[in-house]
Amino acid sequence: MCRRFLLMGAGVAAPFLLLALVEAFLRIFGIGDPPQKCFEVEGGICRLDAAAYAAAGEQNPGRSTDRLVLHPPGKDVFRMVVVGESTAAGFPFFPYFSFGRVLERHLSSEGPSMALEVVNLARAADSSADVLEVATRALSFAPDVLLVSCGHNDFQVPYCDELRHGRGWSILMNLNLVRWLQTSLGSKGPARLPSAGLLDVADAPFLSEAERDRGRVRFKDHLQTLVACARKSQVLVLLLTQTCNLRHFAPSFSSFSRPLSPEERETYRRELNELRAVLAASDLADRAPRLLPRIEVLIDVDPGVALAQFVRARLLEESSDISGARECYRRALELDGYPNRATGLINGAIKEVASEGHATLIDVEEHFFRIASGAAPGEDLFLDHCHPTLEATVEFALAVELVLCPLLRKRSLCRPHGNDPSFSRLLSGQSLDQWIEALGLSRAFLANQMFSAGLLSLRLYLESPTGPDALNLARRSFEQVLMVEQDHAFAWVGRCVVALLQGDKDRALEFAASAHAVDPSSMNHLLKFARTTVVLRRRLEELGLEISDEGLRVR
Repeated sequence: MCRRFLLMGAGVAAPFLLLALVEAFLRIFGIGDPPQKCFEVEGGICRLDAAAYAAAGEQNPGRSTDRLVLHPPGKDVFRMVVVGESTAAGFPFFPYFSFGRVLERHLSSEGPSMALEVVNLARAADSSADVLEVATRALSFAPDVLLVSCGHNDFQVPYCDELRHGRGWSILMNLNLVRWLQTSLGSKGPARLPSAGLLDVADAPFLSEAERDRGRVRFKDHLQTLVACARKSQVLVLLLTQTCNLRHFAPSFSSFSRPLSPEERETYRRELNELRAVLAASDLADRAPRLLPRIEVLIDVDPGVALAQFVRARLLEESSDISGARECYRRALELDGYPNRATGLINGAIKEVASEGHATLIDVEEHFFRIASGAAPGEDLFLDHCHPTLEATVEFALAVELVLCPLLRKRSLCRPHGNDPSFSRLLSGQSLDQWIEALGLSRAFLANQMFSAGLLSLRLYLESPTGPDALNLARRSFEQVLMVEQDHAFAWVGRCVVALLQGDKDRALEFAASAHAVDPSSMNHLLKFARTTVVLRRRLEELGLEISDEGLRVR
């Protein structure tokens, strides 16, 4: 009997032992290893995305980048480290311009009693788990202050499967064996965001309430662990709330929250689409008071539709009800079924962790609401859904400095600024153009970097084409690039793609001709893009157009 049980136990254990041996073999030889994301420190230099920095230096000599070189060990230096995602990294101006650069230059001009450096280790697309890993390793070179700015990415598609299937699934998917099999078999990875359709409302949410709550708990756990590690190393932690474009970026995913009949849903969708289309009208301010009763009817039928709350916010703002509009903008963000911008769940978690007493809160979101030109932050402060303009990047630094400076005065690293919490003071009285020229940069050069922002907005639209906002932001980015570099072939291609998606046949042909004139090979990129993008391929068919080596032409 005992022998039989031993044999049964061995039979059960054998597959797990074999899996462990295979996994160990793969890890030893680096087969299935994930891409290296964390930085390395060698000879006082932080090797973070080293290739990007090297390329930046080679292509643009004389233009300085964010600090990655540390002062020699033992030198009397006050070191601040920034960890986070793309907004902290300075996208799309990375690696030339970020709030960390503004902060370091300003504080250094204060005449501190010791050397001061701000090392930016933020990276685009990092989740809070990645930020925790970077922050933990950053503690090895003894920073005095850790600035943490993250939260926009935790509900992105790549990080959602764990919320649905649990921690066990996440552990399984992180095995080298599984990664190797996915690569070998050509797996597409996590499921993509299902599009609700142009200006539509889905029948079911992308994430359930339970899944969203699990995401909040996961994010909060990562922050608490980060703060606890920093506390052991006696490092001051500053937690930054996240801010985003609320006025000119509609929710990415809307769904019904009440049980409506198919006919009721169809009526709701049709009415909402009509109202959404009116938002682009030049006489919206005159029409808004008459349109408000129509959107109120929809809100009464189902107040949980994110897009309906967004339309209501725009109409309220045009009707001069600023407080009501602000509340609706916030509500629309909270209801967004695919929150690719940090919501109240994320900012609430940040404030909760700060309130535990071991970290200091910097409320960047509240600062941006105060300086917004309308009821909420919009395209006056953001290039796309969450990345600030050049001017807003300085405001971001100002929000940090207003909290940080009192802490630094104790070490004579910052002079009192009285009651002057101004943009101008942070730039030492210079204009922004003068200030960035001292770095070997120019507004024209940085505007050229905005091509990346245009591509991101375009991708966001194609992932979930719920309205024209992302498309308009993409168009604006490509236009600004062309204002400073008329021969930017890919910006012309970008404008062509936007025109095609908007159904503007004549402008699409015009922009394609401009791209072809600058660089005929750019048509190959347009053709490749069309082949892999269903929405664009359909639009080409509807407009009777085709792409050839000679450019875009009528079929």
